Amino acid sequence: MSDIGDLATSIWDTEFGDATGAAMRTAEISSISGWLSANVGLLNTWIYSTYSGTTPGNMVPSGTFRLEEQDIYTQLYLKHFYEKKGRNVLRGIDGSLNNDIDWIRLREGDSMIVRSNKTDVAKLYLSLAAEAEAELKDLTYYYNSYKSPPRQVAGNDGNTNLKSGCGSVYVNL
Repeated sequence: MSDIGDLATSIWDTEFGDATGAAMRTAEISSISGWLSANVGLLNTWIYSTYSGTTPGNMVPSGTFRLEEQDIYTQLYLKHFYEKKGRNVLRGIDGSLNNDIDWIRLREGDSMIVRSNKTDVAKLYLSLAAEAEAELKDLTYYYNSYKSPPRQVAGNDGNTNLKSGCGSVYVNL
């Protein structure tokens, strides 16, 4: 299995994992894998990398996603997933998906039936997307600051020909 396929399996198993059967699990993993394959450029944009398709670029000698890239890519997917779920719920609020009268609470005598409010469900999905985006921003900030070389080296800071413990004495090679 490719790196993206392995990551899609990991995302499904750790984040969702509620499939009722093997066929549904395979379909969901395939869907996640398709999104990851189609959006590898988005990962490149966030972490300034050169991955391409199912074979990552030359950033990593072994050609596989490291744990840091996997975590960032997972957060990218979760952000997309929750935003899409929120849009789908909001799309159903205006009644365009069905012509039924939308009700939230029915009461008759001492009995009451309460149905979840679509607006609240949409807000929940959008707040989950915001949390995923905040985590994504934190992860990419730390990843990019960890991987970035210094912009400028002034004076003797960058000289590697110094004798250890002798200040600024140069060694002739």
